[in-house]
Amino acid sequence: MTSAKKSFFIFLLILLSCGKTTKPKEIYSVTKDDFSSLEKIQENLIEYRITSDRKILISAKEKVNFYLSKEIMNSEFTDYCWGIKGEIAFLEGNTNEVSIALDRLKAKNKYFFLLKCRLEKSLERKIAILIEGEKFLSDNPEIKLELGLTYFEHGDFKKAYIYMEEALKNLPYIYNRLYGEKRDTALKLKSFSSSPEELKWLLQKKLTFEGMLNLTIKNTDLLKYLNTSNINEAIDRLYKDKCLLYIPEKLDKEVEKKHVAYFLFSLMAKNNSKNIANFYRKFPEKYRISSPIKNLFVNDPWYEAVLFFVEREILEISDGTNFYPDETISGIELKAMLKEIKGM
Repeated sequence: MTSAKKSFFIFLLILLSCGKTTKPKEIYSVTKDDFSSLEKIQENLIEYRITSDRKILISAKEKVNFYLSKEIMNSEFTDYCWGIKGEIAFLEGNTNEVSIALDRLKAKNKYFFLLKCRLEKSLERKIAILIEGEKFLSDNPEIKLELGLTYFEHGDFKKAYIYMEEALKNLPYIYNRLYGEKRDTALKLKSFSSSPEELKWLLQKKLTFEGMLNLTIKNTDLLKYLNTSNINEAIDRLYKDKCLLYIPEKLDKEVEKKHVAYFLFSLMAKNNSKNIANFYRKFPEKYRISSPIKNLFVNDPWYEAVLFFVEREILEISDGTNFYPDETISGIELKAMLKEIKGM
């Protein structure tokens, strides 16, 4: 190779090398407006949980990715960006991206504990992580809220209410829109304890036939005499024992107040409850002729059952005079009834 050709070849390599040089990241100066922008994105993610509007996630990702494409000297801001990026990944169901975001955090901010919690399946471990976060970041409302929500799933409604109530007082109103109803539910359930397995039935606003059976099994021993854990076999035996008014075609059929009253009263009688015996012994003769409650009739199959529970204030006459047998009942209402029956 001649000297001229060699020089040209070296020059060409230099040019190609320059063409491959990566452009350095642009240094970005963070302002208060940028922090406000991240706070707004965080609130928008709560809006996404309410509406499931994908545009919110797309917009949030674009903004966070814009920030992360810059050279940012503010580590607090960078951590904030990675935390929100991890939260977006969680909402998309991408646990791998959640792990990456968690690894990129330089300090133990709120997202360090929230993202660790997101990756855990054990409720007990989640609670331990969040308690550590609460100690490390005292009075952080997002940590307190997550702790309240986790206690709710764990069935510790007293702690759930305390943490959610305190957190929602210190968070923007949109958090109340999403979690206010759950906090109010925790307030109603404060005097109860529950297992995570029971929660499904407990939170049914219109209790199903299957829910009625499961809550009764988990909160009383009234069904032990059946000697079976098979729900279909249990239903068959209950029907033969005349403890059920009917068997729906599907177990997710909603039950009505008349069904619940008849079911529980029949089970108590089947278990030789002294309360039932005393009720019949003192049953006023006039009530055998006419009913003291409107919309409740002497020839109704659930007649005595309703009178029994109303007399003990376990069932309420909503307007003071009428019983509405076709109204549905919630899981919480049945849980309260079962608690009263157990305490008899």
